[in-house]
Amino acid sequence: MKNRIIILFLSLFLNAAGFCTESYRISGKVLDSITKEPLEGAAVYVKEDKRYVQTDGTGGFSFETQRRKVTISARLPGYKEAGDSFGVPYENIVLELELSSSFTMGEVHVKEKRRVEGTKQKIQIEQVNKATTHLFSDSIKIIQTLPGVITGNDFSSLMYVRGGEFYETACFLDNIYILQPYMWGGNQSIFNPAFVDRIDFYSGGFPAKYPQALSGVLDVKNIEGDYEKKKGYVDLNVTTLELFAQGPMQKDKSSFVYGFRRTYYDLLMNLAYGDKYKGIEFPYFYDSQAKFTWKLNGEDKISLNLIGSYEGMNFNSAATRDPDIDEKTFKFSYKNSRILPALNYDKVFNDELSMNSTLSLRYEDGTYEFSNEDANSTSRTREYDSYIKNRFTYIKGRHTIEQGVYLFRTTIDADVIHKYRVLMPDNTYFNNEKTYDYDLLSVTAGGTYVQDDIELAKEKLFFNIGGVYEYLDTTHDNTFCPRSGVKYMLSEKIALKFNTGLYTQFPANAANGPPPIFQNRSIKSEKAIHYVLGYEHELPADFFLRLETYIKDYYDRVVNDPDPGLDFTNNGKRKAQGIDLFFQKKTGERWDGWFAYSYLYARDFIEERSDPALFAGKSTLDYLSPVGQWFPFEKERTHNISVVFNYDFNKKYKLAATYRFSTGTPYTDILGVIAGVDPATGITTYVPVHGKYLDDRIPDYNRLDIKLTMPYRNWFGFGREVKNVEFYVQIINVFNTVNVNNYYYSADYKKRYTGQMLPFLPIVGFKYNF
Repeated sequence: MKNRIIILFLSLFLNAAGFCTESYRISGKVLDSITKEPLEGAAVYVKEDKRYVQTDGTGGFSFETQRRKVTISARLPGYKEAGDSFGVPYENIVLELELSSSFTMGEVHVKEKRRVEGTKQKIQIEQVNKATTHLFSDSIKIIQTLPGVITGNDFSSLMYVRGGEFYETACFLDNIYILQPYMWGGNQSIFNPAFVDRIDFYSGGFPAKYPQALSGVLDVKNIEGDYEKKKGYVDLNVTTLELFAQGPMQKDKSSFVYGFRRTYYDLLMNLAYGDKYKGIEFPYFYDSQAKFTWKLNGEDKISLNLIGSYEGMNFNSAATRDPDIDEKTFKFSYKNSRILPALNYDKVFNDELSMNSTLSLRYEDGTYEFSNEDANSTSRTREYDSYIKNRFTYIKGRHTIEQGVYLFRTTIDADVIHKYRVLMPDNTYFNNEKTYDYDLLSVTAGGTYVQDDIELAKEKLFFNIGGVYEYLDTTHDNTFCPRSGVKYMLSEKIALKFNTGLYTQFPANAANGPPPIFQNRSIKSEKAIHYVLGYEHELPADFFLRLETYIKDYYDRVVNDPDPGLDFTNNGKRKAQGIDLFFQKKTGERWDGWFAYSYLYARDFIEERSDPALFAGKSTLDYLSPVGQWFPFEKERTHNISVVFNYDFNKKYKLAATYRFSTGTPYTDILGVIAGVDPATGITTYVPVHGKYLDDRIPDYNRLDIKLTMPYRNWFGFGREVKNVEFYVQIINVFNTVNVNNYYYSADYKKRYTGQMLPFLPIVGFKYNF
């Protein structure tokens, strides 16, 4: 009896102290208030615990609490937030969301399970906010951790998706087609994480509503701004200053969002090392965005986006030259500014029909200069773009039909002079010059598409079929691309998918130099056929598994040709195949994140190329890629692993970690050198002897980043917490791994140097929320 009394008192004490508090499981569903269909991806929030989870494919949610009464709310883009208070027992809770007046009907009314959209990954604002940042905030960085995505290096925001080039991924921002979404030569994107509401990323098999993309689609939706109250933040760290604000212009009827970013590490470098780097202007950028939204009534909404940026640098390698390193000096400078206004209009006619219209403009002005011992290039370029698109979405019974039409026009006014000397096989140099003079040269492209998502068997079999027709006036090129997909539900939470289609892209993009269509008006669109087979499984406890295998057949790829009458041809082919694995713990509770693995095998083939020896100033030494045989894709990383982990100790202390591993990219080794004297000048020249083309690999890549966010404490006030101020510490490359970007050589090719990526780098910052 005495022992029982002791146990009883001990139990009462532990319960009173909070050590044995009873746990309750909350579970329920989130439904569309009109169709009563489950809504996937809705964020369900428990106010008292300050936790949230995302609904699964059945609209279900589940988590534990120790409270007997809680307030639960749910939110999803396009719907009004809904919630209520609940008490024990927590059984069969149903939250019904009503469509808001700001929705795009075709994106909301259709149950996600019905869509057959290829390989699609949704990134929510919570995931963007939690992720480790980088040197500079950029939404692309989280996309680069998804399966199927390869990056160039630590600095680059470019994405090479499933064996494709970076320009093969089409980018959209609030329905606006962004032709060039990058700054700093691809090292920074215009997608400011502060603005992002969600990101839909497609790495293959995407439907007809996305034209002009060979490999991937990045579809970013920005927030509309708070209609109730004003709020924002100031973020200051060792590299950048960020300002962000949002709020109502007229309560419940209109809102604004504004953001500004500016690097200032460059100012600190010049201040701290003025003598060492005298005359050097380090890379910098200004970036500003704004969005204004008006709810005209229950059926109409207008939003205005404004984007502006200014960037530049002025670098002379001689100013930082190490006297012990015998390397070529170079000068590089550029300035570039961009303005992009855009207008969106959404119209809801009834429960079955909706419309979206988009109009955008772009003006870009840039100067560029580069010089070294072998080349001198200068350019001044102005570009003017206009883009208009109209889309209707019609929902009837088991059909969701979407039809759209677009028109894109770009005009280029440019003067380019490129002087260079070519090393010939006889050890002599040939001085050459190319001049490009584009006087308001215009290119117009247009297209129309239609697609139908069909529920063939209720809750079991879903089918998508569609096609897109496009025309380019410059080359009189027209294409029709059929696309289709099927999804079969093995059970309520297990799906098999297959997508295929023809994908094309006009030859208006170029990694370097003028677009191919300006040099050769007879080349055709590049093309690729996708075959994607996938398995998806909604696992218990908010886990998700996706396993996919794919094959991509490229043809009519644009490749360089030494014949100055051609410059480019469609004589290239590529085959890419691989496996992608994605295992995710969805946002919610205390932790979330994902594990991603990708295997890629990609090979290129050039069917035919003119003989360089037949043309003055053309050397076989400049065309190392073989003809008539397969060789590796230059950006291929055979194995890629990404791990993203976020953990909330509580609402104030948060940890984020990102780990990446990938095998090295191919490169062509230099086996030796042949020295000779130029008879014209008496100068000794050096001809490298190359090994087999792209037959070697740079070392594997390893990098771990961690970030800890916590309240800021004023230690002069005895550690007192400063209200509304966060302090964060991020460490890039925790283990200081030497990751190789490339190799470069001394002028006589006797010494090889390693171009390295980011070392161990701590970043400290403050964020003031208001």
